[in-house]
Amino acid sequence: MSWTYEIAINADEVHRIICECDLFQATAEAPAPVRNFQTTLRRVAEQCVYLTRKDGEIVSTFTITTDPPFPVERLSCFSPTNQPLYMSRHALSVKFLQAGDIIGLQSFRTAMQVAKNRGGSMLRAETNPRLSRVVTLMKMLGFEEKGFADYGSSCIYLQRTLSH
Repeated sequence: MSWTYEIAINADEVHRIICECDLFQATAEAPAPVRNFQTTLRRVAEQCVYLTRKDGEIVSTFTITTDPPFPVERLSCFSPTNQPLYMSRHALSVKFLQAGDIIGLQSFRTAMQVAKNRGGSMLRAETNPRLSRVVTLMKMLGFEEKGFADYGSSCIYLQRTLSH
């Protein structure tokens, strides 16, 4: 089994994976968010969107940025640091989710390695607390919950120190 990652170049492909994953995980309590294709286009053009592959097949996508993907007033819950990076739009291929493959762990580890390689001291993320499996996995990987907000939809904020 070969696991690789690369910078994404096809915004349509990335956006499809994100939207399919959102719909797959949606529930009445946690509906799929509305995604903005222009954001996907911009982030792909900025070369901050990554794809992971298993034996050549796309497994996941995630975005690593220096700017937060949420309003800056929500940053107050985080500890100060010199080089924070932000992970967003983390999505897994529905094909692998349906098969029951445990790919989330490897995908998050890859995202942490990418952030570390980019010089980040801390990796921060925002997620829906109703995605309990995602939150549990992130905490198992060393992310700490730093805050909660409800701006029409609930969000929790997590961060993890990246050791160099």
